[in-house]
Amino acid sequence: MTGPSPQSPTVLISGCSSGIGRAAALRMAARSWRVLAGVRTAQAAAELAAASPNITPIMLDVTSPADLVAATELVTRLTAGRGLDALVNNAGICTAGPLELVPLEAWRTQLEVNVLGVVALTQAMLPLLRQAGARLATAGGSPATARIINISSISGRAALPMLGPYAASKFALGAITHALRQEVAPHHIRVCLLEPGSFDTAIWNKSTAAADALAAAADPAARAAYQPLITAVKTKIAHAAATARPLEPLIDHIERCLTAPRPPARIVVGTSSRITALAWSILPTAWTDWAIARQLR
Repeated sequence: MTGPSPQSPTVLISGCSSGIGRAAALRMAARSWRVLAGVRTAQAAAELAAASPNITPIMLDVTSPADLVAATELVTRLTAGRGLDALVNNAGICTAGPLELVPLEAWRTQLEVNVLGVVALTQAMLPLLRQAGARLATAGGSPATARIINISSISGRAALPMLGPYAASKFALGAITHALRQEVAPHHIRVCLLEPGSFDTAIWNKSTAAADALAAAADPAARAAYQPLITAVKTKIAHAAATARPLEPLIDHIERCLTAPRPPARIVVGTSSRITALAWSILPTAWTDWAIARQLR
């Protein structure tokens, strides 16, 4: 298999070490796109480079100004005046725990990665996205626009106990995406927000481990006050992880947003997520609070 041609569309995907980002990188590489895959370890970079000649791994911590500068320089060089066809903002973390037990520094890290990291990477790439948008609109082919795909979560619509920090970051991402979509539309750039539920990734196991560490470091009296809630939510998270859906339907939606002439602006992915979104939009708050409390008994 040979690498991408100079005319191949180029997509930058953050958070490709595992899970959604890795699967999306492999999918688009199989479609002969040039994929710039943001990773944070040399091992992940080597594995992706070996997986496809269409994948170019880059070290990319979205909170690192130096990494953002290096990524911008690389994209500029590789695309040689054509611009960046698409950006997938996927990198993210999940901080879990009762508000009282989560230190402010952990809140800052959560928002720095999931919110400001998306803003920083998007700001860095927008000149190149505008360049590609102008080229695509002039060429008259399909798609005729550049793309930005922001990976959110159903937690951006429904905030559950213990997931306040994570949900806050995803609610913010929804607002940012809504504003950005309108701002860049005149520049031939379409913006999509994907809101999946529980899919087969490592993020939930990582969040449970992080929550345990935060709880262990908290004041014992406060920890004891929340222990029944912590135990109940951990049980629900473990069940969600055990019954999580395969990634393929979500990756199908990412591919659709990258390639369809007119992709939806916002996609809630998964039946249970659509039910949750509908319930939270039409039911009284007291009803949803009661339903959540009942599930956590």
